[in-house]
Amino acid sequence: MPVHRPHIETAVAIAEEANNSLWLGHWLVELARVRRAIGDPAAALDILHRAAALQRRIGDRSREATAIDGVGEAYQDLGRSAEAVDFHRQAAGVHRRLGDSWQAAVALHNLATALAATGREVEALPVRQDVLTLLSRFDDARAVDLRQLIEQA
Repeated sequence: MPVHRPHIETAVAIAEEANNSLWLGHWLVELARVRRAIGDPAAALDILHRAAALQRRIGDRSREATAIDGVGEAYQDLGRSAEAVDFHRQAAGVHRRLGDSWQAAVALHNLATALAATGREVEALPVRQDVLTLLSRFDDARAVDLRQLIEQA
């Protein structure tokens, strides 16, 4: 009788069995998102550290930065926003250097949120403005929602 497990965990297992680092790196980040969504940020944190290290080994700077930003989000979920700041800052810098305005905006938004949560609202203000500038290039619903969220802050 086969063992029942969620599809995302099956995808991770398939990637591991196939020894496919590209697939594994992707699915680990997705698994971490699921773990955060169900209220298990500690597990997500471990998974994201693994994903970032894997992406670093295979040389995918963009996906590594996405995992690093996720580490910051997991720290925020754990109420450890001060620790999140450096992860978000690092991720935003990588995405900027790679020319990925959308991912840079997301990481900068996370940075501003972490800064504000640590009482550093003055530092968060120019970061939010930077996000708005980056988002001006996008007109999709996610960008509009993110702009509104920042403007409300």
